[in-house]
Amino acid sequence: MNSMNCVLKLGLVICSAVWITAAFAAPDPVFERRPFLEDYVDADTGVRLPPRIGNYKKNEVVKNFNPMIGTVVRYADPQGNCADVYIYSLDTSNLDVSQKAAEAHFKEIKQAIENLPKHLGHVKEVVPLGEEALKRPPKVEGRCASFRLSIVGDLRISELAVFPFKRKIIKIRASSSPYSSKEEFLFNDFLEAVCKAFNAVK
Repeated sequence: MNSMNCVLKLGLVICSAVWITAAFAAPDPVFERRPFLEDYVDADTGVRLPPRIGNYKKNEVVKNFNPMIGTVVRYADPQGNCADVYIYSLDTSNLDVSQKAAEAHFKEIKQAIENLPKHLGHVKEVVPLGEEALKRPPKVEGRCASFRLSIVGDLRISELAVFPFKRKIIKIRASSSPYSSKEEFLFNDFLEAVCKAFNAVK
């Protein structure tokens, strides 16, 4: 009987130790950083984004394991202009994103940008500069918008482009530097290169 009690106690101790180890084990990572000095090939879309696009050099790739946050590929040029490519899901379904859903999402983002002065004290004013269709056949079709932001005395141009691609939303956000000229911003060249990369997906 005593030996049986010892076995039971030992079993309880082992189970407790396992439970405590599991309870205090490091949680699974929610994101990972990818190498940025080489081509980034996105597993979900198949797009290949190079380490450099014109004057813009890739400086960060972060993949979040929550598909609704997704991946961001960040670029910047020597003048401080920056452009980011976001790849993410609208929901948890495995359905392709429709043009209608992408356009509704674009409107939500556009409204959020226009409302920045209400939520961020350093953004004093947002002036919409225009909106237009983004059509780069055969695979890229969405919407673009431009804004002028007054941020603590500095004026910046902010660009937005959104289009659906398979089961993902592709969002491109770019911002000019107050230390850069309009000619150095070169967002259109960046956008064209990104659209070309998505159109090249087999």
